[in-house]
Amino acid sequence: QPPQEFLVVFDSSSGSLVLPGSQCEDSACQSHRRFFAGNSSSAVQIGWADDPTTPLAKDDDRDTKSLSLLGTDVSGEFVRDRVCVGKSKQLCGTIDMIALSEESDEPFEHLAFDGVLGLSLSSPDASAFNFASALFDDKPLAERVFSLYLSDARTDSQ
Repeated sequence: QPPQEFLVVFDSSSGSLVLPGSQCEDSACQSHRRFFAGNSSSAVQIGWADDPTTPLAKDDDRDTKSLSLLGTDVSGEFVRDRVCVGKSKQLCGTIDMIALSEESDEPFEHLAFDGVLGLSLSSPDASAFNFASALFDDKPLAERVFSLYLSDARTDSQ
């Protein structure tokens, strides 16, 4: 709390949530909404990917995550927070995400979305970083449903 809203693009080949972080000073980050962990009452800094449930202690070292997005390298730090998907905020869970600290101008600066939400059922890091696992694992099988509706925004709906 309070909620921070982001526009994300879905990625079927990854399973993590990646957002520009508040510490990112690159112009690509500055041109998008950034995740401010300090503004969230439920955010926890995570020190190590292989121990994702242990909060970062003051003055501790921490992992940084480097990955390739859209053919370029980005890097960030691990953060845990409560995440809700959609306008109705009915699909919520606690997820570990990557808050970017470095993001190149090309191609990110002029893209319409803020971050990437991976839909894959696995993650190269611990399962706590996987979007699907974080949102659905504690729900009964009948409630493990996620769907999207695609439309051509250029046409009027009737």
